Amino acid sequence: MSVEPEAPEPRWAVPPVGGWTADDLDTLPNLPPHTELIDGSLVFVSPQTLFRSRAVSFFEWQLQSLVPPELLEPATGAYISTGIFHDRMKVSVPFPIDLDLTAITPRRRAADPE
Repeated sequence: MSVEPEAPEPRWAVPPVGGWTADDLDTLPNLPPHTELIDGSLVFVSPQTLFRSRAVSFFEWQLQSLVPPELLEPATGAYISTGIFHDRMKVSVPFPIDLDLTAITPRRRAADPE
């Protein structure tokens, strides 16, 4: 009886100096199909599950059912802009709203350039 493993342990891919490049993804053997290259590092991403796919589809359908038809471009079915607002935003669709945009302050003010 032998204590040696029946199959050799898989070798981990050791990155070259400077990290991996996009060309390396084509030549590295046995990479999982969902491998991504981010800043020179290999990232192994789990595939989407059927549940997640169905949940995303459900939420998209729910959101689209809330959008009034007048906010969708008839030719493409995509959302359209309701306008560009500077000091005041007043719209009636999808619901009436009147906002004084000058009263909104940012969370962090930039340092005074003086």
